[in-house]
Amino acid sequence: MKPILVSFIALKTLGLVSEAGYFRNSQLVICDRGSAGQFLQHSLAAHTDCYLQEADFIGVSLHPTKDNYLVVNELPILSKETNIEQFEWLFKNRKRNVTFPLYHQEFINEYFIVDFTLAELKMLNRKQT
Repeated sequence: MKPILVSFIALKTLGLVSEAGYFRNSQLVICDRGSAGQFLQHSLAAHTDCYLQEADFIGVSLHPTKDNYLVVNELPILSKETNIEQFEWLFKNRKRNVTFPLYHQEFINEYFIVDFTLAELKMLNRKQT
């Protein structure tokens, strides 16, 4: 099942959305990762653009930090969407391997968001993937 469908089902089950009125008579506009085709995915600009386009939902991927904050990033790793490689001298001991069998994903020798504090993550810059 797709994550958006699962999210919708979860919201419906919790009674936060209904099929009456709005959902029955109009099309839903869902922005996944913000306007990722025009801006850096999950950036403030991408999400603002979705808001200005009057999207019904904005899909975000949340990941916890070491100090229990939630940050938005498509993947749980940092190497694809940030400039972490510029700080390798500082964080070299945090690389590790993780396999997510449910999603058939394996991350080898990667930096994971959960291993960093919010202050450390704020040192990094996002980059286009």
